[in-house]
Amino acid sequence: MSDIRYLDELQAELDRATRASLVPIRRPWAGWAAAAAAFALVLVAGAVVWLVRTPEDIAAPTTTTTQPPVASMSLPTEWARVPHEEVFASDSSVVLNGVVHGSLGFLAIGDEGSGSDVRNGAVLASSDGTTWTRLDDGSDLQGISLQDIALGSDSIMVAGLDTTTVSSQFFSSIDGAEWSAEAMNVSGEFSGATVHGLAAKGAGFVAVGSGWIGEDADAGETGIVWITDTEGIWQEVVLPEFAASSMNDVLVVGDEILVVGLSEIAEGQSEPTIWRSHDDGATWSSTLLPRIESEGFAGASSISEHDGAWLIAGFEDHSGAVWSSEDGTNWQRHEPDGDMFSREEIPTRAYDVLITDSAAIAVGAEFLGPDIHRVTWISADGSRWDRLDFDESTRIEGASLVAYALASDGATVLAVGGEILIEGSGAGAVWISPPGSGMEPLEAVAVPETTEPDETDTEPAVTTEAGWLRLGIESLVAEGYETVDGTFVDASLNPFLIDDAGDIARLVVPGAFRLDATTGDLTPWLVERIPRPGDGLEVADDGTVTVTYTVREEAVWEDGQPVTGEDLAFTHNLITRYADQFQVDVSVHELIDTESMVTDGKSLTFRLGEPDATYERLFEWVLPAHIIDPDTFMEDWNDRLWPSAGPFSFVSFERPTAYLTEPSIVIVERNPLYWETDTATGDALPRLEGIEMHVFPGGTDPGDGAKLINERELDAVVGRMAGPWELPSYGDLDEQGLAIRTGWDTLYEVMAFNLGDGRLDVNPNSRNDLLAYRQAVLSAIDRQELAATAGGLPVDSIVGIAVDRYNNDSWRAFDDGGQVGELLAGVGGPFEALYTSSSADATIAIGEAVASQLTSAGIETNTQFDGDFFGTQLPERQLDLFAFRAFAGIGGLSSVVDMLELYLPEQTLFDWSGLETEAARFADLLVQARSEFDQDRQAELLSEAESVLADNALTYPLLKRQSTNVIYWPDRIEGITPNRVRGWDTWNAAHWLSPEG
Repeated sequence: MSDIRYLDELQAELDRATRASLVPIRRPWAGWAAAAAAFALVLVAGAVVWLVRTPEDIAAPTTTTTQPPVASMSLPTEWARVPHEEVFASDSSVVLNGVVHGSLGFLAIGDEGSGSDVRNGAVLASSDGTTWTRLDDGSDLQGISLQDIALGSDSIMVAGLDTTTVSSQFFSSIDGAEWSAEAMNVSGEFSGATVHGLAAKGAGFVAVGSGWIGEDADAGETGIVWITDTEGIWQEVVLPEFAASSMNDVLVVGDEILVVGLSEIAEGQSEPTIWRSHDDGATWSSTLLPRIESEGFAGASSISEHDGAWLIAGFEDHSGAVWSSEDGTNWQRHEPDGDMFSREEIPTRAYDVLITDSAAIAVGAEFLGPDIHRVTWISADGSRWDRLDFDESTRIEGASLVAYALASDGATVLAVGGEILIEGSGAGAVWISPPGSGMEPLEAVAVPETTEPDETDTEPAVTTEAGWLRLGIESLVAEGYETVDGTFVDASLNPFLIDDAGDIARLVVPGAFRLDATTGDLTPWLVERIPRPGDGLEVADDGTVTVTYTVREEAVWEDGQPVTGEDLAFTHNLITRYADQFQVDVSVHELIDTESMVTDGKSLTFRLGEPDATYERLFEWVLPAHIIDPDTFMEDWNDRLWPSAGPFSFVSFERPTAYLTEPSIVIVERNPLYWETDTATGDALPRLEGIEMHVFPGGTDPGDGAKLINERELDAVVGRMAGPWELPSYGDLDEQGLAIRTGWDTLYEVMAFNLGDGRLDVNPNSRNDLLAYRQAVLSAIDRQELAATAGGLPVDSIVGIAVDRYNNDSWRAFDDGGQVGELLAGVGGPFEALYTSSSADATIAIGEAVASQLTSAGIETNTQFDGDFFGTQLPERQLDLFAFRAFAGIGGLSSVVDMLELYLPEQTLFDWSGLETEAARFADLLVQARSEFDQDRQAELLSEAESVLADNALTYPLLKRQSTNVIYWPDRIEGITPNRVRGWDTWNAAHWLSPEG
């Protein structure tokens, strides 16, 4: 079942004349880079699905008013970023999670990766904190994300997470270069366990973390302690008093073990907790730390002691938090001064705390939706704290700066972390105080100057209420559309009638799934899970496939009616009734055997007519059966509103008389019955009170968005109005105070060979039929150079563009330009080529660069960009080398099957002359992948199919391009993230945050 919409969308994208990117490159997230932030996520989440403990299980908090005796000092107010990019970035993404100081100097640990789930441990060393080297060679720590490090009496110990099995592992070393796995006594009771903290104890070590017992909704989290025995073997300690808790850090002082973390004592409430043991972990007592607010989530993340001074750092509700003690037993919660630990209710967390001879330092972050800002706090006595915010640029456009851990050698203090994107890529980062020789100190953030009004203006700039956002977006919804049968339908926000309506409808109309825009994975939204084999999907011996969707128990429509399986069945029946009148593709619903559908409360069960992995894209939209009239469905929803089960309620759609030149206004407001909460903070969603969307007609003149946002009549613009080709009209964003977030699309530039006889009509000297020649051409193309000059990122895997965790290296064989001469020597000249492409400006610019590279390598290449590419050249195969733009996938892994089918011989895009056996193998792999329900196996098949293209040098994916932007006023909105998948520019709107709201 080939999905022709990929060709249609390709042509549409070209018609929109997307131009060359002017925005610096951002690297893609590499799957398990998220593991580097696992500790942070534990703290932010507070509690997920923990067993409930009664308050009687934990001792009541004890407080004292005395502050710890931290000596006065010259505070570490000056900091610098250590600039060693080759160590902290190399050719992959690096994140540093921990740091210590000892006989080897500073040791920092973390992980690195380059576009897959597998993260490899990394160990860095520095004698002074300024010059760093890589100690390990990567071989001992393959697939291990290092989480924490401790120095023992005669060895180094690290705790890691196996990114393949998602299980904890310990490794030891004498010199930090060679590492050995440690034997563990694992109970087998846990469905998953993670180490959060590690410390030396005598000749051994102790570690703490948390694990899951049980499966699915019945699973509960419990704290875990691991202690090495006399033989150095790790033993688990899991006691009833650890239930419903997460242990986040451990400290050993004398013969005492102290552990801090959090415990859930009731639904929606966790408490910061400290556990203590005086008998090597045999018995434990626990105490709740005091709080300022009595309700909500709170927890402890780190504990530090020095010369009788004790500090704990963590969070309470939106605020970072610090507790102090004179004896490690009686604790006082530090009363923050103003917004020192919580700026305008923005979620803030403290991750690590350190006491030295002369100061107390804490590091953490504040969360502005997906944007994360690094924060440092310093104190001379542990009582009065000052917050440090720095005007710090990033190497990667749109990246967040996060510091996770602290260490000191007595003369300097280091903070380590990363410069990361929400998609996951980035560079490790080290900050040092005082700055090293030749380092430029970071400047403190300046208070923005108030802009004086222009005296010539007769009207003030438009303002809106706090908590409301004015959003500019270009869309066709106000213009109407022509149906497949040639009739015209007036303007509509119905997402089934016009593709552009999805950006607006996504705020109101939920779906069974949504796309994780940062990874490409399909994730459940309205339903408990996307059915997978053994979990909602069953394949009988006769091949019959039965699927069950179960709606979340908490999901309701805004009128209070529960969302049920009947709503899913109703939606399917509407789709099948009107499918031939829809502009959007709903063909996946043809898979459902309608007669087999059975509803049961929240569930819908049905059979598939044939095994087809694209079933996972069923129910992109779900409609309310109790309110929609099926007979008037095609006209409803602009005036007569459907009740929402999304984050916002639909208020109005106002279309001006001049709707072809002026924006329409769509207003949505917070849905008070929306059921989702922020997993990072526990807060109810959405955060905004409402959104006023200024919906501009298609083809809006360049600069319209820039004019309105510069005049502050808009708070943000997304999508095509903020496209790379529009950026010059916005001027200097930094100078104006505007901010930009950029993202990668699944769109990629690709070059191919015409193997048919038509190539000889345009280039009689074409050698495309020879494998060695094709290999030489691809090897002569320097994609890294293309990326540097044209903007973009080389494509190692088409499958990986769509879904990060299935990235592979199919195309890396052609990265070696040194093999061109040898390959051409076996072919025989003359070497001439004609390079043709579609008319997109960026594609032409890349084509000119490719032609220059080929000519320099001895293949004389001319270009032709003024022909009728889609009308005659491509269909009639009047091509030699040619280029176009394609989408790697726009709907999870199964969409890659659709995309790769465009390369089949029967399609107009590609030919396989002389390679019939290879073509048959390629087609067979796609057939198998379409009917394969196990995602890992499906990815293997798709990767093998991609390898057929690569091994035969039939085509070359060149660059994926940055093509999605958000431009906004940071004082009006935070947390907007561009979607890597086309459309859905409002995909994470529930998390948007108004600093004024």
